[in-house]
Amino acid sequence: MEDSGNENVSGHGTGRLPPDHDEIIRILKKELVLSLGCTEPAAVAYAAAVAADHLREACGSGKTGCSGKSGSSGKSDGPEKADSSGKTPEAGEEIRQIVVKVSKNIFKNVRDVHIPGAGDLCGVKAAAALGAFFGDSSEKLQAIRIISAEDTEKCRKFIESGNVSSEIRESGKLFDIDVHVFSDGHDAEVRLTDDHTHISFVAVDGKIIFGSADDGSIGNEGVMTSSRDEDSPVDYDVLTPGKIFEFVSSVKIEDVRNLTDAQTEFNMKLSECGLSERYGAEVGRVCADAGSAGTDEAGGEKPDIRTEVISKTTAGVDARMSGCPHPAVINCGSGNQGITSSVPVIVYGKRKGYSDEMICRGLLMSDLTAICIRQKCGILSACCGAVAAGAGAGAGIAYMEGLDPGKVVSYVLGTLGGMFCDGAKSSCASKVYAILSVVFLALESQKRNVGLPYGEGILGPDFERSVENYGKISKEGMKGTDDSIIEIMFSES
Repeated sequence: MEDSGNENVSGHGTGRLPPDHDEIIRILKKELVLSLGCTEPAAVAYAAAVAADHLREACGSGKTGCSGKSGSSGKSDGPEKADSSGKTPEAGEEIRQIVVKVSKNIFKNVRDVHIPGAGDLCGVKAAAALGAFFGDSSEKLQAIRIISAEDTEKCRKFIESGNVSSEIRESGKLFDIDVHVFSDGHDAEVRLTDDHTHISFVAVDGKIIFGSADDGSIGNEGVMTSSRDEDSPVDYDVLTPGKIFEFVSSVKIEDVRNLTDAQTEFNMKLSECGLSERYGAEVGRVCADAGSAGTDEAGGEKPDIRTEVISKTTAGVDARMSGCPHPAVINCGSGNQGITSSVPVIVYGKRKGYSDEMICRGLLMSDLTAICIRQKCGILSACCGAVAAGAGAGAGIAYMEGLDPGKVVSYVLGTLGGMFCDGAKSSCASKVYAILSVVFLALESQKRNVGLPYGEGILGPDFERSVENYGKISKEGMKGTDDSIIEIMFSES
């Protein structure tokens, strides 16, 4: 990527649009969606909700199910109409047993993270029970956004009675969720593969109504492919550094304003909650309290910009990982990555007094850079996804500052490329702290005309090759690391 030169941004969006303009907008719309809580438990709950829809239909309770396409849930005019929350009057009453099978990487990301509204309930069994009994499949990754303490207690008793079992599914896929629900005389099974809302298999009473029993999925080993959703295939190959820069600099703001406004609204809300309430390890609050401070124009205390950016971002992750009942605009299938790729750009831009348009373009640079990196790594891997998101945030800030986004990304990957993922949990916030600290180091280094030279270590001769090398390490080099992490987590669970 070349220098952005923020002085040239005024007037952007009025000239000729790049040829991949529409495809890049479709990618953004596909990636920047709302999810409540960590996305892997949300996906388990969604699969369970779809399976429960089919079971209730088979039982004749009047709630129809999914036709096999992601999120296509309907409700009939049967005797038990659903209310606005999607729950029937006796939600889940027909269900007698739930069997959940997930890949090792799904297990890793679900085990320790809290589910919004569910108190101390964590894990695959809790997500499946809540989704099956009280989920609204039409809400997809917000399927269990409306649950009460009474709902949670019912699921807890159902689980403690031994009615929910879970096991590892050895399919060779990184992303694999299979939920099988049973009543006294019927059963329904739903499988998600390769993506959080991609339904690849549905069977009712042993009869396959969508997909195939042997696989039925798309892609390979959880890699983000150009056909992640059969309803709306997108071509991630258009996300080259040059095309990203051209798009960010030329897109009409009104074409993307709803996406960036949503990031500001929802992700900053999580940040506010993480600072005002006690969540997780309270990394954001600790950072805010311990950071250096100056004075504002009125003479009051004001944190330095680094402290403000890092504390507000990590606070959002604190809240996200510990059950805060507010959704996030995700990126690359992750709420933490959505927060990490957006909040730093928003906070930095506002603190520096940049225009709304400039902040919007900075967000686009961040989002697309993060997607570009993650699609080389796969949707789930041994590498911490927040590294890509933090690198994206650094690229977005660099764009606003008139620096070279690619050099910031390479600095982050060259420093933290080996940071591993050991599941979604409280320490995700402290990892984001470390990542953003390196982002600021990269920015300050570039301002002083120093940095990590291309060609050293895993860094290639340019930004694009560096990202390719990082992706190779993530998908191939760290498979053994991933296996060891999961083995340890199994032994400690």
